[in-house]
Amino acid sequence: MPPEPALVEQGSAVAILNCVDETCRNTKVAARMYGIDVNFSQFEEKLFQQMREAGFSTDVLTLGVTSAGAASGGAAASVLSAIGAGITGSRAAFEKEVLGDKTLPAIHSSMRANRAHVRARILTGLSKPLKDYPPGVALTDLEDYYASGTVLSALIGITERAATAAHEAEQQLVNITGFASTDAANFLYGYAVADGLSDAEKRDRLNRIAAQYKAQGVDTRGIAAISLIRNPALASQTAAVARGFGWKG
Repeated sequence: MPPEPALVEQGSAVAILNCVDETCRNTKVAARMYGIDVNFSQFEEKLFQQMREAGFSTDVLTLGVTSAGAASGGAAASVLSAIGAGITGSRAAFEKEVLGDKTLPAIHSSMRANRAHVRARILTGLSKPLKDYPPGVALTDLEDYYASGTVLSALIGITERAATAAHEAEQQLVNITGFASTDAANFLYGYAVADGLSDAEKRDRLNRIAAQYKAQGVDTRGIAAISLIRNPALASQTAAVARGFGWKG
């Protein structure tokens, strides 16, 4: 059921901004959070009802993505309207049952994680004096709290976490294989084995590169120049050596 009109009014943006003490701020922020929580609960109920009855099918707008903005109003309503339009434009992708079957739990989990993160930030702020957590900042966090429970926010969160995980995996692979592909390393490698060079010229360049690593204090005994270039532990020395051979980075 929707939040009581009195609570919605009590938690309005104007009411929060007009607060001059912590009690007023905390009471009105709590009222607004309650309205947002009710909307999210309604969203969840419709989401899983739709999934049970017909899968994650054609129209996510029926889940209340656009209409749920009534209690929060202002920027939140605009955010949801934009989200609704975006989802409609991407309807074909969401019509695929496999997306619903495999991705819906991840989207829902991401929504809850996003909301929990922002909720913790708000509750931490409410424990502070008004000067350290003024009403304007609280209102901004509330709008973020509302938006964090949307499909778009969940998808963005999933994408960002996937990108971070990919970067960490790539770095782990570099550490395991000892293969560095920084701009400096790529420059030195290209310089050492450039097309058109004779074998003698390549050996000469590799020897001069190894000598520059040695000048940087690196123990080069028994180590091929290519291995020095591609060693991620020597990134700073590789950058210095590369500059010596004309790298502009």
